[in-house]
Amino acid sequence: MKLKVIEIDVTSGVVKCRCMLDIQGKEFPVEFQLLEYDIYAKAAAGDRDSWENGDLIAVAKDKLNLDVSI
Repeated sequence: MKLKVIEIDVTSGVVKCRCMLDIQGKEFPVEFQLLEYDIYAKAAAGDRDSWENGDLIAVAKDKLNLDVSI
């Protein structure tokens, strides 16, 4: 599933993600939300003070069992 859009709501701390899932050549939209706190925690575990897309992808896998790519 390809990540297409990331929206960060700074007031709520929610990261909204929009992806496209390709099934036999047909694309389907998939949306999910993560807490930015969880993504920052993943970055902090790697001794970084800001998160990257890779951290978001890892949290999506850990929390939601989703396979996301960029």
